[in-house]
Amino acid sequence: MNYRERIYERLNQNNGMITSAWCVKEGIPRIYLSRMTKSGELNRVSRGVYVTEGEIPDPYFLLQNASPVCIFSYVSALHLLDETDLIPNFMEVTVYSGYNASHLPENVLVHYIQKDLHNLGVTTKLTSSGHSVRTYNFERTICDLIAQRGYVDPELFSKTMFRYGRKADKDMHKLMRYADRMGIKHRVRDIFEVLLNE
Repeated sequence: MNYRERIYERLNQNNGMITSAWCVKEGIPRIYLSRMTKSGELNRVSRGVYVTEGEIPDPYFLLQNASPVCIFSYVSALHLLDETDLIPNFMEVTVYSGYNASHLPENVLVHYIQKDLHNLGVTTKLTSSGHSVRTYNFERTICDLIAQRGYVDPELFSKTMFRYGRKADKDMHKLMRYADRMGIKHRVRDIFEVLLNE
């Protein structure tokens, strides 16, 4: 199989998207991506990311590919986890304190957290375009919403807490472990003691 055939095989496997990083890892010279872009077979949608002609770029994948420090959080996490009916108007990410996020697009809302908590509760989910991205799990997202309750839409807050409280597969042990690490254990306990006893 020649380089071009391998690129097309990857495009077919990866919903019409390929990265120069993948090509380098596979020993495929990046010049092939440039040639295929010039011939109109591919479109370059961001640095190191190419899609087939007519393919709609995946904004979640593009953002995280360009800025791997960003972890999807809050409403974006709920959306990726399929735990809300809301369609976000913007993407929400969490980065560690001190990270320079000034290069991120205007449609990205950035939250900051201390570095030792940045990777707490990270999981991977597929976007609607079929690409894998890093996001916080439901327990971590619950903790974030409670920690920042004063800045969260009250209706979203109530619906999300109720939804988690009614889930058959909720992990209260994990939730309380995260809450303890984040210094909000008593607040989480107070909310769920009421919800679970209703």
